[in-house]
Amino acid sequence: WGGRGPIGLVKGCWTPEWPAISQSTACGISGVKTVPESLVPGRFLSWPKPMKKKHDSLFKVGGSLLGWPGLIPALKAQIKSAGQPTLLLFGGGVMVDLLRDWDSEYRFGENASHWLAIDALDLIARAMASATPDWQLWGEPHPPVGDGVFVIAPATFCRWDASQNPAYCLPESWMATSDSIALRMATAWGIGTLTLFKSIGREVDFEDFGQESWKGLVDPVFGSLAGQPGAPRNIRAVGLMAG
Repeated sequence: WGGRGPIGLVKGCWTPEWPAISQSTACGISGVKTVPESLVPGRFLSWPKPMKKKHDSLFKVGGSLLGWPGLIPALKAQIKSAGQPTLLLFGGGVMVDLLRDWDSEYRFGENASHWLAIDALDLIARAMASATPDWQLWGEPHPPVGDGVFVIAPATFCRWDASQNPAYCLPESWMATSDSIALRMATAWGIGTLTLFKSIGREVDFEDFGQESWKGLVDPVFGSLAGQPGAPRNIRAVGLMAG
């Protein structure tokens, strides 16, 4: 989430209305209509089709980069180089670090703290989309339709995933960060390439995961999520400031 260490994701108890899901119910509330196991992971119920162009690239931007003046130009260069519709998910940075401090002081509790951190990512997404008019804000549980660059506000997706995919969603743990949210989202949306932009001076391929080069780059949950069916084929960590 933030720049100093892991923070987690809590399972949600709210499910929005959309086709094929009854008026809700998750987390023990009566009247729930659950999704068959065969539909997850990597598949949603029935989303608008056809898509104009499949999004096959998700850029996760580390929260530690949010204060860097060169962030937007560097991201635009990466997007241009990718040459395809791109999804952006921003980490929490100092905003989530502040929530961690507040939790230590005021004892919000694990669940409340996790949801506050998730909602903070939505606020950051809105801010970054506002700063760059040609980027579109996206806050739905299903992948966006159309060309262009979409800044993802992940809270609705996280709540949907937690209530409908309990076998695959992130654990209710401070060990799961926004890197794991990005990986879980890429898996559920069928995205083939996940790039983690970090404050590092090198590029690291996931083929080397578990070796010294990945130490401290991702949270402890990330490796198990990468082994889920439908997880991205290409995962890498890139030092954005290194050019």
